[in-house]
Amino acid sequence: MLERALAPADAADAAAPPSKAALREACRDALAYGVGEGVQTDEVIATAMRGIFGASIVVQLKDKVRVGAAAALVAAAKERGVKPSRSHAAILGALERLLSVDHPELAPKTSVVLHKLYDADVLEEAAVRAWYATEFAGNAATHPERKAAHVAVRKGASAFVKWLEEAEEESD
Repeated sequence: MLERALAPADAADAAAPPSKAALREACRDALAYGVGEGVQTDEVIATAMRGIFGASIVVQLKDKVRVGAAAALVAAAKERGVKPSRSHAAILGALERLLSVDHPELAPKTSVVLHKLYDADVLEEAAVRAWYATEFAGNAATHPERKAAHVAVRKGASAFVKWLEEAEEESD
């Protein structure tokens, strides 16, 4: 469903990106299908985010269609009664996995990714701050690579979080 909205069927369709309404409808359908199949809403959101963005996320963030799809996903989740804090947490979890586990070479780009999604109203400041402040929940002794990935992505996010803090201080 979401894949069809993001990927044109053939080269002739490539000139006409999907509309915001089509993206929102695809996100609604994906959420309804996943939840209907018994999948947790958080996991549906995370899976959809991994479908929207991949290893080329830094380049893909320049694509208004993909960013629009992420925003449509948040809107569709809200329409289904999912609290924004919950959908943002799922998005941040998916991004953390993408930027640290799936493609650890992207961890230093975390601030760029977060800033773009924040500017596009996909993520809220409070959600980013809460995510950034979380400690590693796993067992560092048995999963040292996951702990290292967690630390690396937080380090990559530090410039954006610092920018948020400075912007708040200036507004006071």
